[in-house]
Amino acid sequence: MLGKISEGLQSDSIALKLFEELGNKHGVANCYYDVGVAAYGQSNYEEALKNLFAALKIYNAEAEQRSIFNCYNSVGGIYNAQGKFSQALEYFKMALAVSEQINDKTRIAGAFYDIGLVYFRVGNYPEAIKNCFSALNLYEEVKEKLGAADCYNFIGIIYENQKSHDEALKNYASSLKLYREAGSKDLIAQELQNIGAVYSQEHDSSNALKYYRLALPLCEETGNKAAIGNCYCNFGAIYCNVGNTTEALKNYFISLKMFEDIGNKPSIGDALAGIGNTFFKQKKYGLAEKYANKALVIANETGSLGIRRPF
Repeated sequence: MLGKISEGLQSDSIALKLFEELGNKHGVANCYYDVGVAAYGQSNYEEALKNLFAALKIYNAEAEQRSIFNCYNSVGGIYNAQGKFSQALEYFKMALAVSEQINDKTRIAGAFYDIGLVYFRVGNYPEAIKNCFSALNLYEEVKEKLGAADCYNFIGIIYENQKSHDEALKNYASSLKLYREAGSKDLIAQELQNIGAVYSQEHDSSNALKYYRLALPLCEETGNKAAIGNCYCNFGAIYCNVGNTTEALKNYFISLKMFEDIGNKPSIGDALAGIGNTFFKQKKYGLAEKYANKALVIANETGSLGIRRPF
């Protein structure tokens, strides 16, 4: 997968030079956008933003509304991944406004979903649910199965955080079925991790590890560092819960390194909190306090409540 992405970037670089020589602004913008999206997929956020803003400048000058929407949406997604929630909300709302102007119901639904996700991550469940159902209604209206699957996933996450585990598993199962029909490895992996997390909360370590282990190779195939890091962080939590603190720390530190490499602050906070908790169980109170304080600093910086999130 990574090799294919690298080949694609090389092709975009060649195309960019040709379009610049021809004075084809639309082609230039599309190349910047493609490179930005590819970098975003590899969690290279700085490179992604640089290219997306370059594309956006041209699209705005050409008044290409659908392309403007795509850029706003991608930029919002990057800020969301970085824990910059106010900026994420700003760009997702801009995307919503553009989609309403062109009356594109699928894009409107996507914008509602993304806005709901940001509200969820800062703990505003009423706004999260409101926007999620706005999205679900539109996806059902236009018969968009993957969009509906995303909403089922989102609803499951909200139920999970409200400790309604049966409802969470029900919605995750509906979502997983649709993702498997689509053959989307990254989304299948996401749902497997979500199901594992519910079993973990029910103290069913066997089923939790089963689903997490099913997710890891899929994450590795897609090259999504944030998702791979989440797998290791989840392994750490399970091993900590069953008292295998050595394995817990090993996996937490692997996840911490990955999250630090991509600058994903909320997930860095999750890994630090897990390390602190594990040291506490080992009765190494000085180290426990050190890592807990680091996690608290990040929580204060991002405004994230430390709840588990979809990646």
